[in-house]
Amino acid sequence: MNLEEIMQFLDHNPPAFLATLGTCGNPRVRPIQSPLLFKDRIYFCTSNTKGLYKHIKNYNGIEFCSCSKEGTF
Repeated sequence: MNLEEIMQFLDHNPPAFLATLGTCGNPRVRPIQSPLLFKDRIYFCTSNTKGLYKHIKNYNGIEFCSCSKEGTF
């Protein structure tokens, strides 16, 4: 699957979910959508004042999941 196909999948199956380790040490899972394909990379945006930004900055391990209506991941 190439990046354009992945973007198409994400566009047709919102929202996706992003999991991080919270600053409290517990896992946090958030719905996320509106990906951007730019220079062969997929980006999601958040404000640098949000907990999501702090969690990604402090703990670089994240997980991302998206699922179609048919159950394809």
